[in-house]
Amino acid sequence: VRQALGMQTGWPEYSNNPEGPFTQQLAEPDREFTAEELVAAAAGEEPTSTDEVTYVNTNYVVLGELIEQVSGTSFSDFVKTRILDPLGLENTVIPDQTVTAPTVTHGYLNDGWADFGVENLPEDVLAVAQSGDDVTEVSTSVGGTAGNGVSTLSDLAIWAAADFGNVLLSDSSREARLAG
Repeated sequence: VRQALGMQTGWPEYSNNPEGPFTQQLAEPDREFTAEELVAAAAGEEPTSTDEVTYVNTNYVVLGELIEQVSGTSFSDFVKTRILDPLGLENTVIPDQTVTAPTVTHGYLNDGWADFGVENLPEDVLAVAQSGDDVTEVSTSVGGTAGNGVSTLSDLAIWAAADFGNVLLSDSSREARLAG
């Protein structure tokens, strides 16, 4: 668990799979991915280093599954009851991973969307996903528990103050977190 939180597990990154979930999501915007599918997509990829910190979405997907197994509740309910509610973050949600959270703004593919680390994107993906496309309604399940939160700047400020002000973690947990 400590290695996963410190991004030093050596687990491969599932988004590096050229036929994997991120690529498939662009071709099939409504497709809903499970945590098992995300982790399976990582299986054939190059392992990351255990000697240095390397951000890997797979770590958070596995940790999210662990949280659900240990707590007996969904990841979104766990975050809501353990973090969002105690901090009074009323404008932050961790939505069901198969549903895009209601938003006021829209998300768009930028000019460099195809350069996110996946080599040789399939032609069917390049044909349907173009720079400037509105992707607001695309299923967010491809992020798993590695992403998917929706918040406001004011709630993020409250969270940051709590996180850095030792409200969320005990002193020993904070020391372990910062030590890596």
